[in-house]
Amino acid sequence: GAKEEKWPRPRGYSDNGRVADISLEALIRTGSPGMCYLYYTADVSSNWGSRKGDTHVPTSLLLHDCLPRLVDSLLATSSSPAAAFQASSRAFLSLERVAAENGLGWHPNTLRSRFVGTEDDTRVEVPPDSAEFRHVDCIFKADPA
Repeated sequence: GAKEEKWPRPRGYSDNGRVADISLEALIRTGSPGMCYLYYTADVSSNWGSRKGDTHVPTSLLLHDCLPRLVDSLLATSSSPAAAFQASSRAFLSLERVAAENGLGWHPNTLRSRFVGTEDDTRVEVPPDSAEFRHVDCIFKADPA
């Protein structure tokens, strides 16, 4: 994680956007494509809270059955390890966040049905008093899975 004490390595990219030679990103790229998963806990600080990255003893592996979920995701045959791990994370979401995600919809066509403007518009304003705004607000403020 971000607070590694014994073998600190950069997360991945140099200032010019290339993969750094001794980085964790370079390490994960030595594995078979689609068969590896880099579990990295970063330091995160925002208006909604903060989270500390792991040290050499990754405490995050002890939370929410993370270690067995990581092992299961690496053994999954139906999807990539990253997809399998993310799918298992849904079990730890609050009921409010699940309801907000379901309210937004899961299919791109469902999401596009709410868009106003032309297809060339990349951003549109979402009224703060709309259900869509409340759903997104709930998702962003929810505890991470």
